[in-house]
Amino acid sequence: MCALPAFSLLPDSSFATDGASPAGTRLEADDAIFVTGAQRISTSLHRIKDAAEAGYPYVAVPFKVGASHPPAGGGPAIRQVWLGKDSYDWEAFDERVGQIWAAAPSVKVILYLSLEPPASWLDAHPGELIRYEDESGIHEGQGAKGGLRGPSLASQVYIADASRFLEHLIRHVDAQPYRDRIAGIHLVGGHDGQWMWRGAGQGGFSADYGPAMKRYFADFLRGKYDGDVEKLRTAWHQPEIDFDTAPIPSTQRRNGVGAFRLRNPETDQDLIDYTEAYGNAPAELIVKLAETVKRASANRLSVGVYAGSTTLNVDTNTQAYGRIFQQALLRSPAIDFIAAPTYSPRPLSHPGATGLVHNSLQLHGKLGIDEHDVRTWLSKIKSDRENFLYGYAPDWERQRAIFLKLFARDITSGVASWQYDMHHGWFDSPKIWDLFRQIREIREASGNRDQQSVAEVAIVVDDHSQVYLPRNDRFLNSNALSARTPIGWTGAPYDLYFLDDITDERVRGYRCYVFLNTMEIDSAERARIHAMLKKNHATAVWVYAPGIVADGKLSTDNLEQTTGFAVEEVGAPIPEVLLHDDPHPLLKGIRGADFGLKEEIPIPEGGKLPPSFVGNRGPIFSGGRFFSPKKGAQVQILGELKETAHPGFAIRKMDGWTSIYSSAPVLSKELWRNIFEYSGVFFYSDDPDTAITVNRSMLSLYARTAGKRTLRLPRSARLREVFTNRTWEAASEFEFEMKLYETMLLIKEE
Repeated sequence: MCALPAFSLLPDSSFATDGASPAGTRLEADDAIFVTGAQRISTSLHRIKDAAEAGYPYVAVPFKVGASHPPAGGGPAIRQVWLGKDSYDWEAFDERVGQIWAAAPSVKVILYLSLEPPASWLDAHPGELIRYEDESGIHEGQGAKGGLRGPSLASQVYIADASRFLEHLIRHVDAQPYRDRIAGIHLVGGHDGQWMWRGAGQGGFSADYGPAMKRYFADFLRGKYDGDVEKLRTAWHQPEIDFDTAPIPSTQRRNGVGAFRLRNPETDQDLIDYTEAYGNAPAELIVKLAETVKRASANRLSVGVYAGSTTLNVDTNTQAYGRIFQQALLRSPAIDFIAAPTYSPRPLSHPGATGLVHNSLQLHGKLGIDEHDVRTWLSKIKSDRENFLYGYAPDWERQRAIFLKLFARDITSGVASWQYDMHHGWFDSPKIWDLFRQIREIREASGNRDQQSVAEVAIVVDDHSQVYLPRNDRFLNSNALSARTPIGWTGAPYDLYFLDDITDERVRGYRCYVFLNTMEIDSAERARIHAMLKKNHATAVWVYAPGIVADGKLSTDNLEQTTGFAVEEVGAPIPEVLLHDDPHPLLKGIRGADFGLKEEIPIPEGGKLPPSFVGNRGPIFSGGRFFSPKKGAQVQILGELKETAHPGFAIRKMDGWTSIYSSAPVLSKELWRNIFEYSGVFFYSDDPDTAITVNRSMLSLYARTAGKRTLRLPRSARLREVFTNRTWEAASEFEFEMKLYETMLLIKEE
């Protein structure tokens, strides 16, 4: 996992479509940032100087304001700034800032501010700390309950004191000669700096059962049930409880058993309520701290946070960490940029994808930053070299290929990129800095171009649906990420939205909508979705149990109302579908084939995955409950769940739109391509080993095999490849000879 990034290239602010961001520092296309994670001042300053010499105008520097830990490898630690109640060491802060500009006079600074409180605060507020179910605390050390102790993310005392520190910090900065050199604050805290609950997910344990969270949960329930205790008792089927005594569900119940077992509001409302409160708490904390920064700085400072990978990282701990909800962050005018890492798309065998629901971020005027904490071929750390998802490559040529694939995808998707330097020698090569300089220049040159999306496929994900899944069920995250692997090889670009945003009037129409992880769709939202599909004469692809929860009830009738398919709940040993041998357009070239949930990223020889990733824990699913579309006059069955006689894949013509339903997740790339072709989607390439991203002025092509590639455009244009400056005369079809793992970044000049 990441905690401190190290290099960023920021896209043009024109992606902020609704003007939601307040006035103040605005990061533009050429405002590249270098962030150093070193506690050793000498190492940190060395990297800052490297970045400044490469032409980067901003640096982001870590300030662990309330902690003072000795740095790895020895040397003096960075002095803490937050000492106690109304006690601050501004001399330490000023000294650090002064050293930065002595090393690099031209740069401006974004404070990478770790808001962990000092030890004196932790000692003085035992009731505000995170607790396990057995009421034990989280302490330093290894093992199931290892990890630094910290404040509960629901602690209103911590939020108030952290806000007070921010106010004092900004007041101090505003009185200094360097005031205008401080451009923003990246708010960091909780586990791994990403505002995740400390101690969660370790050894199967879950947080938080402490007094602060119990108070927060009681207030949450009062708000949800309008202060009516009888509503709470009825929903929970517990007639003796009240808001203050409502128990937090046990770790065992929260973890759940097995896969494909949804939480039902009829029997599990307490689990659903606590999961929602547990996810709301860190989101509310972030917004309150961001509002403090904006208010104290009179909107002068830019504010960023970690979030974004909620439904897009394959990690069983996502729910335990509380990384669930993002709408509060997207809708807050106090937040300007959101950063997130994504690991699985880094290997050269993957088409690439971001951990950000980037089109929703752009809709709400947020700058998305894709974190590439890539461990390069220079690393001497054993775990860096073994875990291939980190982006490690054994030599410079393949390392460069990984960087170019990631950078090109981000540039054409309208998101920023930054690296994470842990100071293990990852960037100790002039080759890397030459590449970073080249990318910065490309970013700067592309800032004035029209970079709006031209995708005709929209992938829709839902963060709130996670409350209906047991913590240990990988379905939500695995489906969201794994489904994008085969889609990435179809030759058709796609956009990515949250369910809450897809019917926003500012979102243009698409030919095909892919609904992943959307278990909860209320009746009003369902009507808006159907109207959208009809208006665009679109195809909707529904996976597993879309809309099965509506208006507080879980029912297969809701699924039918959403998809148009009557279904029955059935058991199946594996989540795979065997397709028919029929002459239907959706089955072209794949009649009799199967699809389901398969790991798309082969593990190379000598490579390993950390425990939190899918791939090293045996089968992702070992059976469970599925929903089988019933046969009917308007329903055409095209496949069955394997080892059963139950239908598993079907198509139906609706009123002005087409509905396709799959009982199993992760369709094959061949099936996705047939669906997109059936929907009228334009393909830029027919090659199954080429990944393509496109906007109105640029295209990126990535080849995982060597050979000839044919690129098609909807209309004639001249092309220029930015890495080689090679040009092509105007045409609508081009042929390229591409090398193994080559990335091409093309500018369209119509």
